[in-house]
Amino acid sequence: MLSKTPSHTNQQDTTASSPSTIVIGDHTCINVPMLSVAYMNAQTGAWERYQCNNGSKKALKDTGSVTSVKDRQLATRGLVSCMDINLISSTGVIKTHIPPYMCPTLPGYVGNAPLPGRKDRINIAAFKIALKTLLSEHREELGRFTVEVVVGYWASPANVVSVLDQLFDVDSCKGTTLSTVNGGTAVSGTTRVDLSEGKPRFFCEEVERVIDVPRREERGSSDVCGLWGC
Repeated sequence: MLSKTPSHTNQQDTTASSPSTIVIGDHTCINVPMLSVAYMNAQTGAWERYQCNNGSKKALKDTGSVTSVKDRQLATRGLVSCMDINLISSTGVIKTHIPPYMCPTLPGYVGNAPLPGRKDRINIAAFKIALKTLLSEHREELGRFTVEVVVGYWASPANVVSVLDQLFDVDSCKGTTLSTVNGGTAVSGTTRVDLSEGKPRFFCEEVERVIDVPRREERGSSDVCGLWGC
């Protein structure tokens, strides 16, 4: 059972937040749409999500809890040109869905895409604040984590390390040999993190990807990084 208590950080916003859940395969999951970042605690099912596509400097914040263990899942869809970044530990997960137009705003950008328009820049600024807030609140309790990145079929993996460094401060991924890049055609561009079975599981297009999640007692920064093509 999903228990949801909405908490919007800006009551003046007219854009409603996206549905809190989506169905991926046979699974009801907390929805992480584009330009959103979310966290879920594996032990309690508590979750929070910041959605940053309403043209406001303040994100829409939703919170709730998933009381049914089998539904402790975070998921996104529509990864065509976008990037999905997941910080996964034995205690929880932080998941994002990043649009391609965010990359040109970051130092070290590789490519020739133009800078986004004013509304998109406002959304990006709200996203950065929301992500920083979520990381400051939950990164310590995550402990050591694996970083799993999925790029859509039309997305470029060239800026993954820059995004991790600039937005997530995951500099340990620099120089790491990342796994598979653009390995297949995106059909619906879905990814799902399953926290229902004790050890987290990661799925791309409902195909499980084997991930190396550090043990709970191991503390510190991440030293595991995987890049998948969806």
